[in-house]
Amino acid sequence: MTAAVADLVHMTSTTTSTGNLTATAVNGRRTFGDVFGTGGTTHVFKYFISNRDAAEWERGEGHMSDATTFVRDKIWAGSNGTSAVNFSAGTKDITCDIPAAEQLSTDALDMMLAPLAMNQADILNAAQFLGPAGNIVADSFDALTYVNTGAATNLDTGTAGLLKPTSTVQTQISTAGKTKIGTLTAGGGVAAAFDGTTSQVISASAITTGSGNLSGTVGVDWGSGVTKTVTRFDIYAPSDNYGFSNNADGLTFNYLLEGSQDNSAWTTLYSSSVVGHPGTIVSITSGITTSTAYRYHRLAITETGTPGGGHSMGVAELRLYEGVDAVNNVTVRSTGLTAAAAPSTMKLVALVNHAVSAVAGTDYKFKASRDGGSNLSGYLTLTDRFTIPGGTVHVIESDAIDVTGITTGTTPCWQWETFNGKAVELLAIYLRWN
Repeated sequence: MTAAVADLVHMTSTTTSTGNLTATAVNGRRTFGDVFGTGGTTHVFKYFISNRDAAEWERGEGHMSDATTFVRDKIWAGSNGTSAVNFSAGTKDITCDIPAAEQLSTDALDMMLAPLAMNQADILNAAQFLGPAGNIVADSFDALTYVNTGAATNLDTGTAGLLKPTSTVQTQISTAGKTKIGTLTAGGGVAAAFDGTTSQVISASAITTGSGNLSGTVGVDWGSGVTKTVTRFDIYAPSDNYGFSNNADGLTFNYLLEGSQDNSAWTTLYSSSVVGHPGTIVSITSGITTSTAYRYHRLAITETGTPGGGHSMGVAELRLYEGVDAVNNVTVRSTGLTAAAAPSTMKLVALVNHAVSAVAGTDYKFKASRDGGSNLSGYLTLTDRFTIPGGTVHVIESDAIDVTGITTGTTPCWQWETFNGKAVELLAIYLRWN
């Protein structure tokens, strides 16, 4: 049988030997016989013996052969190793307790219970309330019953079973129905630079003709009252001859992206140069001045070097983009849960998917509240315990936080915040309060 333990079991003895001890009851405490009974069954309970008057101690398993005879069945440790201590004179305290090596801290219990509770919530597609007073909740977000979506910012709930930040995507600006502007009016005219055809011969492109170093512009009027901020642009050279020019291969072309509010005064937003070859593609994704939105945008391109006589110069396609590929920072909290009394401490365990490299406590953090989120604690101290094998899901544990210093209440909740534009996902959470 497994040796048992019980509360407030305490007797004393003055016996001096390595054998059985004669035990005496202690006022206000229970005796071993009262709790575990007496008889011949061995290894009934765990015990500790310590001599008040000497450096002698022992722990092991024993039983009571009768109401006052304490029998030591197995010595696990003591001042005489694993052999029975020959106790000398003095009063010996005999108690019943769990050895330190067998005890589990609250933190250890949380780390055992949290994965089970979060998994159960996931299986049942519903938050689970546990603990002696419902003071433990585990939620896997298959339903958003206990997520305060109304108070959230930049929260993407489009995928069941997780909470994550929203994101923005850089998109091509449609020029359909917009007025095309510029001086590259020969060939296919300025409209040819916005017809969606990225591979076309120079005669069908937006071009100018002449001799010497040619230059020209092509762009868009977004319309009255409409302004755009260009964050990327792509230039496609004609597919035949020598790229931007049909005069000589390898010429250098200077180009500018410009913005204007009146189609008269132009501001340079980006400038560079490129060597032209058939089908050259220039894609500019950074370095563009984006502090002001403009009604007009245009590309200005100039031929340099020593071109020959009459020839053509221009572009096959110009594509303009707005927005950025970015992950927003999310703030989201649970609804106010129900506590039997105002919590004094709170802690949590979370499953967080690191879709990119991220650091708990830096790229995402948690807070706690006792009043449904109106007043919040400071950030909880987080420890990244381990990564679930074969994936990028991290098990994150917080220290228990003393919440007696924030506004009292009986509606505890958690809050999750992300930073630095990281694509992280909150898959499940376990919250305990006391």
